[in-house]
Amino acid sequence: MGMMSEFKEFAVKGNVVTPPIIKGAAFAIFMAVKSFNAMKKKEAVATPVAPAGPSKEEVLLPGVRDLLKQQK
Repeated sequence: MGMMSEFKEFAVKGNVVTPPIIKGAAFAIFMAVKSFNAMKKKEAVATPVAPAGPSKEEVLLPGVRDLLKQQK
């Protein structure tokens, strides 16, 4: 007998306690997955993205510095 058929037989036995237990377990799993996904989203937002290359200032400032040195 497969695991799914055993579970189905257990779930439909007519036990009054079984359906709330199954619903509670499913709800607990759902909440755990939801919390895990929320943590992953926060982690993705908090991770800084490295700049693609030097900024305009970083490119221009060495040239300005060199020009100022030449004037002295």
